[in-house]
Amino acid sequence: MSNVTQTIPSYIAGLSQQPDELKVPGQVNVAKNVFPDITEGLSKRPGTRFIKQLDADGTATDSQDQGKWFHYYRDETEQYLGQISRTGDINMWKCSDGSPVTVNSSGNSSAMATYLTHTADQDIQTLTVNDFTYITNRTKNTSMSSTKEAARPPEAFIELKKVAYASQYAVNLFDNTTTTEVTTATRVSAQSINIGYDPQLPNVGTEIFSVNGTPAIYEIDLTGDVVNGVDGYYRITDGTTTLVLDSISLTSGAPDGEHNRDSTEKLADAFRNHSDYHKLKFTIGTISERQPNHYQVSYGTKFRLVYKKGGTQTVGNVKLERTSADGSTVNTTFNATTVTAGASNSKKDLYFRITSTGQSVPVDDFSPVEYLARYQVTIDLLHGGEGWGEGDTIEVGFKGCSLLITVDSISTSKVQANLGLIRPTPTSFDTKTTVTAESIIGAIRTGIVATGNFTDANVQQIGNGLYITRSSNSFNASTPVGELLNVLTDSVEDVADLPKQCKHGYVVKVANSEAEEDDYYVKFFGHNDRDGEGVWEECAKPDTNIEFDAGTMPLQLVRQADGTFTLSTVTWDNAQVGDTSVDGTNPRPSFIGKTINKMMFFRNRLVLLSDENVVMSRPGDFTNFWAKSAIQFTATDPIDISCSSEFPAIIFDGIQVNSGLVLFTKNQQFMLTTDSDVLSPLTAKINFISAYNFNHNTNPFSLGTTIGFIDNVGQHSRFMEMARVLREGEPDVIEQSKVVSELLDKDLNIVSSSKENGFVALSEKDKKTLYCYKYFNTSDKRVHQAWFTWTFDWQIQYHFIIDDSLYIVTDDDSKCMLLKLDLQMHSNTLQTNTSDNEFKHRVHLDNAKKFTLPAALTTSSFNISATGANKIYNITVADNSIYTLGDLHYLTFSDNSLSSQNGWYSIIWLSGSDTVAFNRNSNNAAVDTNPPGTITVSQYEPTSDVTKFLVPNVNGLSNSKIYIISGENRGNMSTPTIANAQSITAYSGGANVSFTGSYATISGDYTCKNNDTTSTLHESFVVGYEYEMEVEFPKIYLTSKQGDSVRSDTRSSLILHRNKINLGASGLYQTTLKRRGKPNYTEDHESVISDSYDMNELPVQQLQTRVIPIYDRNTNTTITLKSTHPTPLTLYSMTWEGNSTNKFYSSV
Repeated sequence: MSNVTQTIPSYIAGLSQQPDELKVPGQVNVAKNVFPDITEGLSKRPGTRFIKQLDADGTATDSQDQGKWFHYYRDETEQYLGQISRTGDINMWKCSDGSPVTVNSSGNSSAMATYLTHTADQDIQTLTVNDFTYITNRTKNTSMSSTKEAARPPEAFIELKKVAYASQYAVNLFDNTTTTEVTTATRVSAQSINIGYDPQLPNVGTEIFSVNGTPAIYEIDLTGDVVNGVDGYYRITDGTTTLVLDSISLTSGAPDGEHNRDSTEKLADAFRNHSDYHKLKFTIGTISERQPNHYQVSYGTKFRLVYKKGGTQTVGNVKLERTSADGSTVNTTFNATTVTAGASNSKKDLYFRITSTGQSVPVDDFSPVEYLARYQVTIDLLHGGEGWGEGDTIEVGFKGCSLLITVDSISTSKVQANLGLIRPTPTSFDTKTTVTAESIIGAIRTGIVATGNFTDANVQQIGNGLYITRSSNSFNASTPVGELLNVLTDSVEDVADLPKQCKHGYVVKVANSEAEEDDYYVKFFGHNDRDGEGVWEECAKPDTNIEFDAGTMPLQLVRQADGTFTLSTVTWDNAQVGDTSVDGTNPRPSFIGKTINKMMFFRNRLVLLSDENVVMSRPGDFTNFWAKSAIQFTATDPIDISCSSEFPAIIFDGIQVNSGLVLFTKNQQFMLTTDSDVLSPLTAKINFISAYNFNHNTNPFSLGTTIGFIDNVGQHSRFMEMARVLREGEPDVIEQSKVVSELLDKDLNIVSSSKENGFVALSEKDKKTLYCYKYFNTSDKRVHQAWFTWTFDWQIQYHFIIDDSLYIVTDDDSKCMLLKLDLQMHSNTLQTNTSDNEFKHRVHLDNAKKFTLPAALTTSSFNISATGANKIYNITVADNSIYTLGDLHYLTFSDNSLSSQNGWYSIIWLSGSDTVAFNRNSNNAAVDTNPPGTITVSQYEPTSDVTKFLVPNVNGLSNSKIYIISGENRGNMSTPTIANAQSITAYSGGANVSFTGSYATISGDYTCKNNDTTSTLHESFVVGYEYEMEVEFPKIYLTSKQGDSVRSDTRSSLILHRNKINLGASGLYQTTLKRRGKPNYTEDHESVISDSYDMNELPVQQLQTRVIPIYDRNTNTTITLKSTHPTPLTLYSMTWEGNSTNKFYSSV
């Protein structure tokens, strides 16, 4: 047997549920309300400071114990706490003092409340970016609104591409599939039909003919002696108008000889080319020489007339009239007979050129002449027209003779033109005639209006084009002459087909191929929004949904410049290009029709997690989830990418790391990253990285360079840490809660963390315990980690960490209170100090409230009058300049004439001065009028020497749980005074707590005399609830170090003699020794030096050692260290002494 001793150098390793022999030195069995720190040791956890009961107006509790809580950090001086109630109401408070902040609604408040209505806290998720807090409800399906891109009216645009001669600018208008058969002449021939002499052929020359319809053919028979030797003026007329003939020829009685043929040609020209009467000289017989205007005809000569006029081609009463010189008197009339009646029909616009060439040829020796003229006639078809049938004939007069034109062949086509077969007259075949764009467009426009299907207002000329619309019913347009006209309806195959001038706002689909996937839409924007010249820009498909239904999308809560908040729907950008259908060229985001589980911020993009998809906005444009162009991808386009997995991969949350965005599903983790420096739709990818359960009721959190998340598979939750999260490969995932595998509740749903403090707090709503994890890293090594628990007397509703403070929302009897716990002590931390200010210590009270009053209050003369209650004596003060320093104090006036004014008064300090006044309280009691939950001095009763405080009521707490710490020397305790409450009386809204003595009031009973000027008050006092720190040490074993690990010797017999507990700054505490089969030994320790007492000193020793005698086997003993006093307790180390003997066999 040998005497041995060992020291456990620290107890900052926290709680472990491993067997004691496997525990690392420094771990304990129970670590309740402790705070392990690598520098300070294991100390009592900081107390909580009461901020305020969370109500909106100071009189009614507006916060609810059920609802989604969230917080918002704006800057170092401005932080907020918010709650969304189950019914969708939002309340906001300042974290600094718990004062309510106005929340306004902009828009349909009822609809927004409906969107925010929820049944579970995790249904509501928030994201704060600058002054915007986005709020999404995981249970609400998103949708598109009924707003659509404006539909275009039925329209078409005909662009004149070029001006050409000898061309017909044809257009087809239709609104159904009915076809019209159109025939066109493709070959014609000419034949002379003159008789009377041989050959009767035209003279040399060329002429272009146009034929519309079937002409009327007449004959005038000059029979008898009428014309014999009669000269005169002759005209062909219908009885009203002198007719212009298409052709005139002699069909019989033609004179012989070349000269007579020449006369006949001139005669035909005269009637064909002049609209006035003509002076004709008819002579029977042979004329030996030529005479001007002398046309020789024979007895019985017949004129053959071919006439057409306008659209009415049959003319009645055609006649030849001989008139007086001025045409006023008709002397002789020859009536014409009809050979063929003319008709107005679809046979029109037949254009051909007739050319006659002559050649002199010798004759035989028996001929009286040596040469004869041989003529050759050719015909060229210039335009085949419409409606002509094979075999159709037309007679035309050419150079004094009549030719029969025959249509030898035709082509037949079927076109859709039920609204209009627009076939204007072809442009001139004579290049000497000017052809203008204006005349071409005008002819097309006239033809369209003439159909009767389009009004004059429906056809508008814009530049070198026509814009055609229709009030109802769609229509289409086409042209058979694409080289001359560009007909634009609702689509083109190539962007090159778009006109440079068009109707402002005209929309066209560009169909690049037969596949719809590459279609896109363009809109014409005229300069200055006017018709004419302009540019084509991409646009959305007409009559397609382009807008999100804001009522189904996340809302925004915006901090305004005046410090208030406004709840409103988000103004999401509308689609500007393409087809927004699911399979369109600019498809709607994949979250439409689904719920949004989470909103995040990554790479300057707003991220929406929905189902299996990650949808990211345009960079820097957080409300725009539409592509910039339907033609091509750009790096600034939104990203919509999904996880690929054999298991359901609904993404609930994510967190950003250096290499990308880690995504969490219920059972797997993925990484969204890129191999490029630019994150774009073309470079983004999602890789699987691990397969661990994730509690989607919590959020993953950063531990600095690693990620923490909660796994709740099985009976208890697990705290997992993911490290080495790289772009490629699997990360390292460690279960950091392994040593406390049965500690964490399964349904944890609140997580808060602080990387700077190396602190994580986990809890379940409506429970009273925080599970805490503290860690410290140096470089890439974790040198400290510890688990411990914090317990409270109130149900925890929410907690969060801002800067170095943990804020906790607690609930008791459906009343929520905001508490603040300082993880690091600073100037505003509730603390006490020694008289020389050498040491400062925390005040370890929960729900504590501190009041500070001036050391001396100076009053001007009190000119007390006996009139009126609630009067501020001597001084009149505006409401906004009054500050209450305490609450009610009882004042007694020594002047008997003023005894009626004895009663309860408030101390009032006037802004901007050092003067103090006393304000009479009308009811002399006022306890019940104080807002519940506010710790204030209630009243001091001089007769019983009792001060009453109003504090938040906690069900089941006794008065022994409430302490007051005062700066006044009192009793046999040193500064500060620490005393338990004498009694506690619960009532609606709080509890009335009584303490013996006068706290924070004027010393004794204040006797107010005329011109009394000074009075001294206490400097400060604190009221709060106690809580218990407990550390249970594990069984002690003789240990040895083996490499980096420590091994406990469980086979030796170890008898413990004593334990020496080494403490840092500590006040009152208690140790308990539990030994098997023996009564517990409990000892209370007061931190004073034995047999000495220093006046006015805090009862805290900075260093001390407590010896606990044991004298029992190590496996039979357990030591517990506790503290419920407001003073600190700090555990540094423990040294044990005893005897050790090897048992049974020696180790080999």
